[in-house]
Amino acid sequence: MAQSQGPDVVVRLRNCQNPTETAAALRNIKNEIIGHVKKKELYISAGILQFLVAICATSWDDQPSSSSSRSLSSIDETRLLALQLISSFAQGGAPFLKPLSESSAIDAVFAYISPHKGPPELVQAALSALLNVADAAATVKPSECIDTAWLADEAFLNPPRTRIDLFADLLAPQQSTQATERQIHDVALLITKLCRNEQHQSILAESDVLDNLAANIAGVVVQMGYVVPGAEVWGQSNCLASCIPRPAPSDANLCVLLEAISCVVGESRFASYKFLHCPAIMAIFPNLEFDPGSEVRATFKSLQLAGLGDAHSQRLSAMDYILPTVPVPRTKYGVPNISTYPPLGPKPSPFWDRANGKFTASTASKAPSIWSASRLDTGFTVDMGAEEMESPAVPWLIHLVRARQGREKLAAASLLSCLCKSGFVGRQRETSIGTLVIPPLLSLLDDMDGSVAQEVASVDRQVAEMWEIIELIPLVLGRLATDSEILQKAACDANAIKAISKLFKGSYEPLPDVSSLQAWSPTPEMPDGNPISDAGTFCRLGACGQFPLLIHRTKVRESCLKAIGALAARRDEYRKGFVEQDVLPFVTESLNHIPEEPVMTKERGDADAPIRPLEDAPENPSYGLNPASVIIASCHVIRTFSRSVSIVRTSLLDNAVGVPLYKLMRHRSLEIQIAATSAICNLVTEVAPMRDDLAKYGLMGILCEHAQSQNASLRLNALWALKHFVNGIPSRLKKSCFDCLGSGWLVKLVCDDTEDEAVFGKTDKHMTDDLDEEMEDQPTDSWRTGSGSYRSRTTDQARLFRHIDSRLSALREAEKNPLRKARADDLAVQEQGLDFIRNLIGGGESSMSSTNEVADATAMIDYIFQEIGSDRLFFILLSKLTTKVLHGFQHHRRSVGADVSESATRLLTPNPKIVSAAIMILVHISGSLPRYRQMIIAQQDLLKQLLEQFNVKDKDVRLALCYLVLNLTWHDDGEDATGPRQRIHELKKLGFYSKLESLEAEDAELDERARALYIMEELRRKADSDATARLELDFQARAFVEAVREHETLSHRAAGEVTIGETSSQPTNLPNGEDGDLGSDEFAAVVVRTDRI
Repeated sequence: MAQSQGPDVVVRLRNCQNPTETAAALRNIKNEIIGHVKKKELYISAGILQFLVAICATSWDDQPSSSSSRSLSSIDETRLLALQLISSFAQGGAPFLKPLSESSAIDAVFAYISPHKGPPELVQAALSALLNVADAAATVKPSECIDTAWLADEAFLNPPRTRIDLFADLLAPQQSTQATERQIHDVALLITKLCRNEQHQSILAESDVLDNLAANIAGVVVQMGYVVPGAEVWGQSNCLASCIPRPAPSDANLCVLLEAISCVVGESRFASYKFLHCPAIMAIFPNLEFDPGSEVRATFKSLQLAGLGDAHSQRLSAMDYILPTVPVPRTKYGVPNISTYPPLGPKPSPFWDRANGKFTASTASKAPSIWSASRLDTGFTVDMGAEEMESPAVPWLIHLVRARQGREKLAAASLLSCLCKSGFVGRQRETSIGTLVIPPLLSLLDDMDGSVAQEVASVDRQVAEMWEIIELIPLVLGRLATDSEILQKAACDANAIKAISKLFKGSYEPLPDVSSLQAWSPTPEMPDGNPISDAGTFCRLGACGQFPLLIHRTKVRESCLKAIGALAARRDEYRKGFVEQDVLPFVTESLNHIPEEPVMTKERGDADAPIRPLEDAPENPSYGLNPASVIIASCHVIRTFSRSVSIVRTSLLDNAVGVPLYKLMRHRSLEIQIAATSAICNLVTEVAPMRDDLAKYGLMGILCEHAQSQNASLRLNALWALKHFVNGIPSRLKKSCFDCLGSGWLVKLVCDDTEDEAVFGKTDKHMTDDLDEEMEDQPTDSWRTGSGSYRSRTTDQARLFRHIDSRLSALREAEKNPLRKARADDLAVQEQGLDFIRNLIGGGESSMSSTNEVADATAMIDYIFQEIGSDRLFFILLSKLTTKVLHGFQHHRRSVGADVSESATRLLTPNPKIVSAAIMILVHISGSLPRYRQMIIAQQDLLKQLLEQFNVKDKDVRLALCYLVLNLTWHDDGEDATGPRQRIHELKKLGFYSKLESLEAEDAELDERARALYIMEELRRKADSDATARLELDFQARAFVEAVREHETLSHRAAGEVTIGETSSQPTNLPNGEDGDLGSDEFAAVVVRTDRI
């Protein structure tokens, strides 16, 4: 009876004669299926979705629209019920996504999100249905195709821009009603659920969605009374007064708006800058310097005299006065700093006078207020060379973190972390964030710990919100702490290491037995879990989703791994803190797609880790599946921990991280291959004990294969790993690695500069007269306000908006231009390729004597010359030192009364990192036998270009040159004395001697100059009276002194662990040997490159 009820109702539905009968039947079905998953499945199998899609597809012109009437027409009511039924089916979870997709029901729902057609009830029903579909997509297993990413593509990319424009229209500020506020809330919530990758963030940031979200935020700020005093006056003088929005309703949901903007902004500098300079945000948060008055200045002077800070250390806006004082430790110069100052004077009333519709800064007393607009500099002047002031939105967000609770506190911190990561929060603000933001976040995490129920199959709304807060806190904390030692220290001082470690380890608690939780289905299933049915695919349910508790724990794993990677990025003590919390066994387990119970270090045997399948294996119901995001995050943690030599030699070895990383390098996902190859880089250095075991597995072959990949990131990481791998291995293995990589491919990697002209040509091809017009006095129209195009009134206003537009264009170009990115990738690959050649020559086995090391280097030089060719190698090195002149096509620039034709020419100066890497190859060659030194001296064009590099500001370049001069002038015991004399004469004739004198004389440090003078006098005293011998020693002394000075500077920097983007040169033999002894005739300065990433 029950099984035939669904088909019978669907048959009767098809036989309805008019919309009224159809609406009545649909209403009965809706009442029947709400809360009954099995009945929903029954109606799906009966084919009801096809009928609902047909109703939704009814042309808008078939019946008159009822958008202007109070009650819905019969056809609109039928459509509304059809949308509500689709929404109800979507609430059934992941199994219903497949029939909804196959029947085109989701596309039918998207057709109703337009605010310009039909009544708002239909728009709201469509948005509710999409939210339910998004919730269902979040529960699918990682192997399914119909997931959140698929739905996001449907919403934002297919068809391009059309649906995004509709979302922007729904978010546009308009007359506030309950319906419009609900639509804004649902669209913002939908963006929060779907916007996850850079492509979606980019297209949303480029559209009006970001501007309209910012305008809604501005309305909430106005309603809260936090508009900067003087904003209205400043807006009137800068054509932005009309952009100050009306106050939002008192029940406006600030939290969902902040979360949506955080998702759109992400880590994009372009999107962050655009948000901070949206017309509505600029109108309520203008950058106005604030004069606090004489009484407040006197108080600041007292703070300064008390040693609490320098009152003139920064420019304060009015918004800074809502934050408390945060004293900062003294700097190395003994000058303390205060990042913010306390609110002094009478407390201001809300800035927006709702009764009069104006801004006011009056207080309860009649005394002059420090918020008086007369104390604000409302005039605008632009200093294009000065650093831009921090937006008042930043202290406002910090204030929200302190003042709000729960989800709103976290949402404000999330947006603040995005601005921090993008670099639009001043460094002087870090102490405030470390004191006022990070401790409340960790306190919020403590409040949630242990208070959440452990339901497996279903959770209520309150528990789901608690879970989301727990999932987001480590993510926000990690984003805040990235690249900031101050915030990393603040988090660790607030016990973040223990809190994050506990949360992470808790995510691997096994689930209870879930076999009894599988619901009974009236439809028999095949072995693969799909129901047996002869109907179409839109009548069959898809695979079951994951349990909510398992999804929650998987998200916690990912967010905690990202937080661990961020907190342990710089300081070794923080890494050891996490190691002491026993997180490494759980990190190692996170490298597996199918995790099991983590094996603690003390329980792990000496045997190698068992080889477990990467994918396509049965899921462990107690631990679920680790998606790609978790695996990539765990690879990043391994890479971070491997920056510590002690952890590489102990903890990482004990937890056998090498085996799973080796397997992941063969993963079918390119992103996982890149992450695994990056993590392996520091595990194949000479100090890593697992390098030999990985080599036995065939690591060298995989790295050489990845180094020939078409993907630049994979190619870069593979070359970086190979550079470390060849350091300290026998010459036979070096030759084998060189042959495996291929001399032709290596030459292509290090000298492929042919794309420079192509990049320049393609860039100029897109240049039009509009770019040239930016140099004229007319203002640009591309920066728009909320009420239309900006129209210039004054020169300062034109400069303001032209400056904003120029910055946006520059940031967009830096982020989105594929040619620029390709050029940056190419330079990074070239640097690692040159370093690979450098380490092939140097870096012999540690057990070698100095004589054998020179012989090994000589053999490798001969082999490289044989495979590549000496002339070709020197030509490649010369090209790295030469400034390129790129000639573009002619274009026209309109000027006043003339049409000027110009030829686009660009000078491409050598990159300092490439120059340093090229010179160090010469250092290694010259550190071998005298005949190679003579070979370098014979390269006159190369030496002339080397001489030009003495003017480079980069210290690494000057250090490399000093090493090179030292090696070229070296005198071996068995060498004829005429050789060094000739080389010294040639270098002095070219001008190297005078360059070294300049380096010594112009050193700013007096003690360094005195030490250099002392060493040179000692060398002269010991020298023979022969003038040439004295010249030789004098030349060597100058090179030596400068090399030691530069090396000590780098050594101080390299004393800590080197992070991504930094390099360190670590000489295996310093020029003075040990304890300043210069007596080793067999010495040659050989510097291998082992910079940890």
